[in-house]
Amino acid sequence: MAGEAFKIAYSDNLGVSWTLVTLGATLTEGCVNGKALFIMDRDHLWVGSDAGNIYKSTDAGDTWTASASALTASAGDDVYCISFSDFDNGWASGASDTLMQTQDGGDNWVAVTPPASFNIWAVHAFSKYRVIIGGSADL
Repeated sequence: MAGEAFKIAYSDNLGVSWTLVTLGATLTEGCVNGKALFIMDRDHLWVGSDAGNIYKSTDAGDTWTASASALTASAGDDVYCISFSDFDNGWASGASDTLMQTQDGGDNWVAVTPPASFNIWAVHAFSKYRVIIGGSADL
């Protein structure tokens, strides 16, 4: 619905019932696509938004915390993808050359300069040092 805050839902019983959780207070904020949600295990989840936020949960999605540094590093641009190689090292990508990296589980994100000017639609972190990105040129 228009004018509502960003929400996520999870089920622990094969979809018979759902728990709805509000992530942020920004009206009309949401997820751009499914790649913006990354799940390391049952407890550790990250999701990026179309407002440049990255939210983190360490309790299976019951509560979420926004990273202020992600909003700064993304300059408020859409976050399309998130990928972690382990619990500490992760990458996020998005619109307008948005590329970010964290080494502390997503508490702090820093902007990284991509190799070319393009929207980065895909990111996969293999290790702390190796990441692959893919995207499309700005038109």
